[in-house]
Parts: sequence; structure tokens; C-alpha cells
Amino acid sequence: MAPFISWARELKAKPYPGLKADMYYCVNTKEDAVNLHDFKVLESDDFRVRLICADTDGFLKAEDIENLEDRDIYICGPKGMLESLLKGLKKQGVDKDRIQYEDFDFI
Repeated sequence: MAPFISWARELKAKPYPGLKADMYYCVNTKEDAVNLHDFKVLESDDFRVRLICADTDGFLKAEDIENLEDRDIYICGPKGMLESLLKGLKKQGVDKDRIQYEDFDFI
């Protein structure tokens, strides 16, 4: 989560004209969202946090992401989430050059 907190802080301190960022913070339960407060205090017109709890909302799917056709996508999460989102983004026609991801998983 550290890189995303850093990006959000930078965006709050130095807005980028025309840049609108939504962060989909995916957790199993709301109690697992230990960094939610850090992100909420950084929210602005240019940066919004969307909490997705698997136990109440299900897993994030590509079709859940608003304005997908206008987005650059950055993904960090477990292998299953990454594979599912990449498959969904491809199905939605998102150019692979607009998708950046970090392969992250617990051993």
C-alpha cells in the first residue's frame, strides 16, 4: 500500500491538471482496510477511494471500474485477483499498454 499512499500524498500536494484518479481498495472485510483512514484524508476532487469488501461486495471486476475506456490501470494484489482483472480488462478491450501491474502474492 505504501506506493499508493505516496502517490495520493503527491497528488494532494501537487495536483495534476486533468488527472482524476480512483483507487479501488480491495479487502476481504472492512476490518482488513487498515490504511483506509490514510487514504480518506487524502481524498479530493482529483482522488477518490472506493472500498471493495469481498464479504459484502464480492470481488472487483473490470466492468465495475468507471470510465474504463479513459483509464490507465495500475494493479497490485494477489495472483488470483491479478489474473481475473487482466482477463476482464482484455475482454473490455483495454489496451495492454495502459495496464501496469505488480505480481504480488503471499508465499
